[in-house]
Amino acid sequence: MSDLHREGGFPDTAPYAALWGCAAESLLGRSAAPPDEPRDWKIASDRGCGCEHCAELRAFCDDPDAKVARFPLREELRRHLEMIIRTRRLDIATVTERKGRPYTLVCTKNRAGHRRRLAEYAEDVSHMESLVRSAPGGAQAARWAADLARLREAVAAHKPAERGRA
Repeated sequence: MSDLHREGGFPDTAPYAALWGCAAESLLGRSAAPPDEPRDWKIASDRGCGCEHCAELRAFCDDPDAKVARFPLREELRRHLEMIIRTRRLDIATVTERKGRPYTLVCTKNRAGHRRRLAEYAEDVSHMESLVRSAPGGAQAARWAADLARLREAVAAHKPAERGRA
């Protein structure tokens, strides 16, 4: 949008304003406010493959208080659970404890998804700042004034949080 905004007269056109409006609505829909801190350790998970081990993993994911689970399993079953965790992008770190038989897959919940969402939010705020600078002009400005105001509010709301982390 910044590049298009620099084009003479283009920011005053309806096509530019429509494109700007779509970008604004998308960013505001996703990042008008920072992501909430997780309230518990529950992890959203799907059905997996349906085996008993995936059912145990799902029960662990659904438990809001459990942070660590131990799965004493044969190697191929440990690999299966690790593959499910990896392909479903579950916020779980795994390590194999190599004492006793069978070895134990130790699963520890983490906040990786929340950290990814915070990074996306910060990037979205940067894009919102760019949209504020490249808002439609001329007759198109009035049509998008409400979205421009919401963008400015979202950017301003991010600034105190950003200073608090510094």
